[in-house]
Amino acid sequence: MSKDTLIVTKSVTLSPTLVDSPSTVVESVRIPFWNRPIAFVTLAALVFLTVFFRLGSYGLIDADEGRYASIPREMLARGDWVIPTLNGAEFFDKPVLLYWSEMLTFSAFGVNELAARLAPALWSLAAIVAVYALSRRTFGQRAAFLSTAILGTTVMWPVMGRTVITDTPLASLTTLALCFWWLGHTEREIQGANRRTLWFALFWVSLGLGVLTKGPIALLLCFGAIIPYLTWCRPQKGWKMGAWWGIPLMILVAAPWFVLIQMREPEFGRLFWWEQNFARFLGSKGVPDHWESPYYFLPLLPAIFFPWSVFMPLALTQVIPIFRRARWSAELNLESNEKARAVVFLIFGATFTLLFFSVSKSKIVTYIAPMVPLVSVLLGAYIDAQWENRRPKIEAGVLAVLALVVGIGALVYAPRAVMNLGIDSAGFWVGALGAIMLVWAASLAVSCLTSKTQWVFTATAGGFALFLATAVSFWCALAPTLTTEPLLTRLRPALSPDAQVASVGFIQSVPFYTHRRVAVDGVRGGHDGTDLSKIPDELLPAWEEMGQTERTRYFYGESGDLEKLMTQNVPVFVIARNSRLTGSWDDLDEEMYILAANKRYTLVGNRKAWEQFEKSEAVR
Repeated sequence: MSKDTLIVTKSVTLSPTLVDSPSTVVESVRIPFWNRPIAFVTLAALVFLTVFFRLGSYGLIDADEGRYASIPREMLARGDWVIPTLNGAEFFDKPVLLYWSEMLTFSAFGVNELAARLAPALWSLAAIVAVYALSRRTFGQRAAFLSTAILGTTVMWPVMGRTVITDTPLASLTTLALCFWWLGHTEREIQGANRRTLWFALFWVSLGLGVLTKGPIALLLCFGAIIPYLTWCRPQKGWKMGAWWGIPLMILVAAPWFVLIQMREPEFGRLFWWEQNFARFLGSKGVPDHWESPYYFLPLLPAIFFPWSVFMPLALTQVIPIFRRARWSAELNLESNEKARAVVFLIFGATFTLLFFSVSKSKIVTYIAPMVPLVSVLLGAYIDAQWENRRPKIEAGVLAVLALVVGIGALVYAPRAVMNLGIDSAGFWVGALGAIMLVWAASLAVSCLTSKTQWVFTATAGGFALFLATAVSFWCALAPTLTTEPLLTRLRPALSPDAQVASVGFIQSVPFYTHRRVAVDGVRGGHDGTDLSKIPDELLPAWEEMGQTERTRYFYGESGDLEKLMTQNVPVFVIARNSRLTGSWDDLDEEMYILAANKRYTLVGNRKAWEQFEKSEAVR
């Protein structure tokens, strides 16, 4: 009898015969672990530890988090749900769905780090739920549990769920769209006609929301899975997905914002559709923009799917037979082999995502995030199929060795590096991280000796969840020395209405924390051939449309303009990375005061700023 089942009893009354009186017997019913409430509690605990644990306990990480938290804060402050602005300048690189999500969380919970990160965290949770639904429909309750646990403990997914970036909602919405399509595709036409229509409606709505997240890439990724699957498996009526009414529904969801912003800002079409989509893909913007080789993603895959990447080599050996089985069963119209077709569908989706972004000239590791949920379903189905027949000793052994090496390294070498930061709590957490890794290695070794799949799976998922939660606590101890949040939190009470804030280099979290537009350094010029290389890339398109007065106020040159800024008869606060501070101030004659500093940033000001800052510090 398996230990993952619970035995309950129930009374059954037997009908009396002609000569006997009614009698009652006790019947045993086995309830698998996967069907019991404890399974959902376990999944909730894993997701909490990896995605939601201490979500708002550290400052925004520049540049991405600073940028994508500042934009919705500014939109909400203006009451404008159409035009995204970054530091007061129009920003057309991405559509608006992530910003809308954050505006809602800001409205509910205030403008803070927790509310900023809650939006992508909830999007990542939506994909986790979709993975559960897709796996349960196709592979069963146990596979659904395994797939969901794998996604929640695959390193890339919780890290993205904790980070304010547009790739998270895009990956979640493509997962949702593919899940809804598959549910509609596999729903019986007669008994489930209404549900089939509902699933396809949700599919088209998800596509529309995906376009509102990062543009047409959502369509390419979804149909890059659907069309090859339909071509290979050729299921009956597979092309029926309500396109005649679904495409208008998708347009109804996505088009209004694009129409409104195009009407208000005619430059949007060129900047977004051409430069941010086609030009970046083709590498024709004229300057390197995350340019990488076609093989950029391949060596990163083991880290992206850690710790479950150790299960992938043997799982890949099953691919070719499954492709043959799916094609054969489709030709004979064997609906019973739906699992094989689902595997083909998921493989096409993951492979297309990887190939598409490998061909693209512009590459960032988070671009291939949409394949992570699909691979999680595949790995969950693979482990489920091997649950009773194969013992994953090799995988457990490899993970145990890796955890042991990292744990020893953390205990022996990391404390020396952490000591230089001067943070006692960081030393504690790095020690805890090393101890967790050693415990993880020991649990994996024990599970390897027991030769039971459930023990290996539990040790892998549970150990990683504890490791990530401890790593987050370690980062929380380090963050005050490496982010702008502690400096700018002290600054805000000293900001009078006439005070000015400047940044040496565009530190994108500064507008978020100061709640005002920030002056940044950059060479002023125009279409007269002046070098514009020092204008931040995020602000350059808007800078080209600014008038000279606005340019003069919010952009300053290297030394002369900065000195002039500091001599104004108002408080002037300037924040800079420490690596840029010395060169920026060497030529200044104006007296300046260091107000606060950490390992990465320094906050300085003129005399009036210093006086105002001291008063606010005295009140605290």
